[in-house]
Order: sequence, then structure tokens, then C-alpha cells
Amino acid sequence: MFCLLDSGSSLSLIDERALVKYGVSFTACSDRMVNLVTATGSPAEVKGYMPLHVKLGDLECTHKFWLVETLLTDIILGTDFLTCHGICLDMGRNIAYGTKIGCIPLPVPYRARDVTCLVHQPEPRVISGECDMSSDMDCAVPNFARPDEFTLPPCENPFKAVVTEFKHLFSTKPGFTNVCEHAIPTDGPPVRVPPRRVPMQYREAVENQLEVMLRQGIIRRSQSPWLAPAVYTLKKSGEVRICIDYRELNKRVRKDAYPLPLPDDIFERLGNAAVFTTPGHAFRVLADGCARGRQTEDSVLPRSWNGPV
Repeated sequence: MFCLLDSGSSLSLIDERALVKYGVSFTACSDRMVNLVTATGSPAEVKGYMPLHVKLGDLECTHKFWLVETLLTDIILGTDFLTCHGICLDMGRNIAYGTKIGCIPLPVPYRARDVTCLVHQPEPRVISGECDMSSDMDCAVPNFARPDEFTLPPCENPFKAVVTEFKHLFSTKPGFTNVCEHAIPTDGPPVRVPPRRVPMQYREAVENQLEVMLRQGIIRRSQSPWLAPAVYTLKKSGEVRICIDYRELNKRVRKDAYPLPLPDDIFERLGNAAVFTTPGHAFRVLADGCARGRQTEDSVLPRSWNGPV
């Protein structure tokens, strides 16, 4: 069957004709019905729902599909399925990925297998509506191009007011602080570790990441006697992670004698707490793993590393 991953559909649908075509015997349940409205605002007839076995990438599960008469494809997997299994659509790279399905390439452009009808509308229609930014209504907005601000994350009702109040903190741009200055005191001569080869399948993605970090001021071009090699690996999302091997630098850094707090002291302070979070998840302080603070010029050179030219 032909399947469409649709972030604009709130429900997962299946075409009745597809079941007949592929000889699938079915009995739709009608004890609970929904009112289905298409993108044009017209109602669509729903004949019931039925559970079906789904295999998508590494995921195998049973999901509820609503039965309709006519679709441009056999099956539509809507946001109910995508949200339930943590599936993300990356339209820039034409992939669907998630911890349950792995990474799946998407065929693009999508072509309907049936006849597509173009309707000429001489009189334009204006569909008016009202948008309430403070509403508690659940909504889903696809994030195709990594915009400057995140869609507010889902949260429980007691925290919606706080998340809405501080929504400006959810940003993809890494922040910068000049409240403090970071220094790396070193002993001994600079060390240079030969660069490692960038795998060809990662090269384009690495070059794109370097261009982004250069534009955002996270990194800069340098001529330093220090050099640390970069290592490249894949994240669970399928993106390339750039890791820097600073082991030789760490051997020459003077150790700090500041004592770390004891875990027991921390647990005692958290004893009466009911909500636990981390800065990276709550306020996106560490966007893309980059903590930006002012560094002394002498501390910038030891952190030099190499990338593809």
C-alpha cells in the first residue's frame, strides 16, 4: 500500500478502496465516531475505525485507522501516529526519523496515484478566523526549516502559564554571556595531534554545520600552534555530531582544586521538591550543545581543532 506521512492530518486514515483492492477483509467499528473536516473546510464521511498492524522502519505496532471512502493515497499516517511514536519529518533532507523507526528516506516529490483535479475558482474566497495566542488548545506546527523559535513544547496544565510567559526563551540560536570570563591555564608547550579523515558520507553534513557555526559566531578561523582532532558520529536523529578529542589538551591543563558538591547535600535540598528539570531542556540554554561565554584570548588558542577545508 502507498502511505503518506502527513503532519497536517490530526488522524490516521485508510481508503476503503485500498482494502478491497488488496483483498483485506475488514469490519469497521462504529461505536465511536468523529467529525472529519478536510483542508478546504468540507466534511468527509467516516465509516468507522479499525486497528491495523503497521511496520515502519524498525517499528512494528498496532494503530487505529479511520475508514473513509476516497483518499489520494491508500493510507495517511497523521500526527496521532507521529506523536505517539516520536517521529520527526525532516523535509530538507527528505527523511523521517525517530528512536523507534530509525531513519527512513522519503520519496519526493509525492505524486498521487489517481487523477488530480484542478478546479478554477473565478471568485476568490476569504476564510476568516481568529487566533488566540494564549489559548490552552493543543496544536501541532511542523518545524521544517529550524526557525529561530521553537514551537512551545507540550506540558501539563499546571505549567502552561509558566511556559507561555517565558516562551521567548525557547530559541534555536545559542546565547552568549559576558557576565563571566572563562580561562584555560596550561603548562608545557602546545600539542598538535594530526587530523583524522572525515568519512565521505559525512563530509557535506560536516561542512554545512561548520558554515552555520561560523555564521553564528560559535567558531572562528584560527592559526594556532595547538590542534585537536575532530571525530564524527551519528546522532539518534540521523544528524552528524562533531566531537573534539581534547585528551592531549586535558593532560596539559592545570587542575582546579575547587571541590564538587556532595550528592547527599544536593539530595537533601531537593527532598521536598515536586518538579525536576534541567536547564538544557527547560529553557534551551545550551542550544545544539554550545554553551557560549566570553573566553580569554590565551584560552581560545588551545581549543583549536580541524575540519574539512
